[in-house]
Amino acid sequence: MKTNTQKGSVIPAVIAIVVLLILGGIYMVEKNKDTGPGEMIRNEANGLTTDLKIHTDNKNGFKFNYPNELTLTTSDEISQTTRNDIFSITHSVPFKHTDPCNMKDWTSLDNITDFHLKGEIKDGRVENIIRDANYYGVKFDPNTNKPIIEKNSGFKEFNTGNLSGYTYSMGVEGCGVDIYFLSLNGNKTLILQNYWIGEFAAVNNYKERQYDNLPGIILPQKRNIFTDKILSSFEFTN
Repeated sequence: MKTNTQKGSVIPAVIAIVVLLILGGIYMVEKNKDTGPGEMIRNEANGLTTDLKIHTDNKNGFKFNYPNELTLTTSDEISQTTRNDIFSITHSVPFKHTDPCNMKDWTSLDNITDFHLKGEIKDGRVENIIRDANYYGVKFDPNTNKPIIEKNSGFKEFNTGNLSGYTYSMGVEGCGVDIYFLSLNGNKTLILQNYWIGEFAAVNNYKERQYDNLPGIILPQKRNIFTDKILSSFEFTN
């Protein structure tokens, strides 16, 4: 028969075990939990230390990281005429100057938009999206239904991280856009438009380097690092 002393020593031991199990469970939940919107993670690459946020699109089943200094808006916040899901990642700094990409009217701008990446999600496979919209007169192989990559056409295959598809660049005198057509799960296509920054083109007098010292400006090399960081961090969540 157990004495009162023995019973008293067993109870604290049981309580200690229960507490340890609860704390262990909390730790595992926190360890495996996705970083929520607005929560930042530290990243160091290419000599650049950046705080990153995570954007998660549960509807379309993907997420990606983007630098904290950029601003991300979704289709709920963007005025749009289409019914497709869209998002936009931008950054700008105040600086009144002539629009280098509007040579017809030479309008004036109050800011330099030094980063602009727009995403749009459409139903359908990548190859069908390109074919149906007749993008740039791309020809297709009748046996594989894949676009024919012609030399010097500007239309190329593209792969990075978990993303694969095609890319095309179009523009003139430093003003234009790189367009990506990327496969998503669920028979969907992500179309990314990465706009060129005309202010930094040599043809638009960037040789004077008049923007380099603006507070907060994202210069071309850093812009390229940010773009690569976003694309390479892409993950499917479904």
